[in-house]
Amino acid sequence: MAKRTASTQAKTTATKKSKVAQTPVDKNFSTILQALSNDECIIPGPDSNRWMLVAVASAAMKTPKDQRHEDQHNVIAMVGEIFSAEKTRWEARVAEAASVVDAAKSEQAEKTICKDTADAALRAQKQEVSTKMEAQSIAMEVVRESEEELQKARDMHTAAEADRMKIVQEQEHAFEMQHLIKISKEGTAESPKESKKHIIAITSFFKGIGAEEALVKVLPQILGRKPEERGSFDEIALQQLDSYLDNHLSLIVSRIEAASVDVKEHDVAATAWGSAVELCQEKKCDSDAALKASQEHQEQLEIVLSSARKALREHGTAMKKLTSMLAIEQVGLQYVEEVLEALHFLQEYTTPPPQEEIVEMEEVTTEQPIPEEEVTIAEPVPEVPAKVKEMAGGMDLPDMPSPAKRSRAASLSTDIPMVA
Repeated sequence: MAKRTASTQAKTTATKKSKVAQTPVDKNFSTILQALSNDECIIPGPDSNRWMLVAVASAAMKTPKDQRHEDQHNVIAMVGEIFSAEKTRWEARVAEAASVVDAAKSEQAEKTICKDTADAALRAQKQEVSTKMEAQSIAMEVVRESEEELQKARDMHTAAEADRMKIVQEQEHAFEMQHLIKISKEGTAESPKESKKHIIAITSFFKGIGAEEALVKVLPQILGRKPEERGSFDEIALQQLDSYLDNHLSLIVSRIEAASVDVKEHDVAATAWGSAVELCQEKKCDSDAALKASQEHQEQLEIVLSSARKALREHGTAMKKLTSMLAIEQVGLQYVEEVLEALHFLQEYTTPPPQEEIVEMEEVTTEQPIPEEEVTIAEPVPEVPAKVKEMAGGMDLPDMPSPAKRSRAASLSTDIPMVA
């Protein structure tokens, strides 16, 4: 089995743990080489220029400043011009993206104001609708009360008219009795039987109007005699009878006049309340129309607010995208600035003093296997692409240094061929 167990381990084994790390030159060169190889980096001329620069980058940039020749300085200067132009281009992109974001922020502020304005207008309109609803409720109550008063006035007018008609009927009955008294006085009844009926009706009438009891008792006798048979006492009684009747008729006339006045007053009241009802109904109609118009306006404002909110939400989504694009542009600019910093480091890099390689030794017991995380593996350095080697033709391109060949990477010097 490939798996190593504790029984197969030696009881005492010495293991070397070499801590190999990338040098600053390798790190910075890797950053520049990666940027040069990226198609997004604009290099003037045909695509072959890019790969030629990639091909000669190692020889120029890994050579310390104090060991470079003029061509290598020119290569570094050329790369510096490319990334300076890249920085300018990215700064323009960042500025443009920032301008777009600023414009979007201004538009968002305007849309927020529109939304807030629509919201405030809707709240005010809702308050107005509530006020108009209260006004409509009051108008309906006034109409109801006016209609009740009108009905009362009409009922009272009807009752007053009924009372007046009753008094008029009493007057007509009194006139009828007056006629019967005349017939009885003159003795012109068609028959004794009819005369007797007249006398009974007259007696009952005077009894009903409160005539003296003695007079009421003697009336049948007086009226039953023929005119020539009546004496002076009878004539006096008949005169008294006429006096009672005249007074009664006079009282009835007064009552009729008072009843007529009462009827007229109630008629005026009913007419007035009728006009009031019509006016209240008109006001209620106006209130209904105003409420309906206000409610329709509220519906329109709700649509406007809904549209403003939707527009603000959509613009907020667009703002996130624009902000994200700005962040991407800023990251691109930051990357180019890092590349320029790396290039500046390599451009000013000089030959460091020689240092001895430090190797640490540790003993590992049989009970504890070597932890994998304690072994540090250097990050691989990008190699020169095969395409570059093909384009370079017969040029002797140096290989990229690896962690196992640090000493060789540090000793790279002017032995690397120059590129015109």
